[in-house]
Amino acid sequence: MKSTSTLIAALLFTGLQALTAADDAAKVTFADDVFPILDNKCVSCHNTDEAKGGLDLASFGTTMAGGSGGAVVISENPKSSRYMLASLKAGGV
Repeated sequence: MKSTSTLIAALLFTGLQALTAADDAAKVTFADDVFPILDNKCVSCHNTDEAKGGLDLASFGTTMAGGSGGAVVISENPKSSRYMLASLKAGGV
């Protein structure tokens, strides 16, 4: 489980960093690059119908809005995002 959490954290971190990068040549999008990871591992509990913890990860807008505990992703600084920090801690990185 730790290796899965670490992999998810690394992929999301990479995707979120790319979303904020100015390089359009290798543009990463939420729909194409980040959502498939969330859909595979997170959206079963954090979706529009269930939204565990008030967190809906089913779209870019709802992901950026965060949950009942506040924002989970900070696009300007992905390294300090709550999701990234929690994922790294859970993965033992």
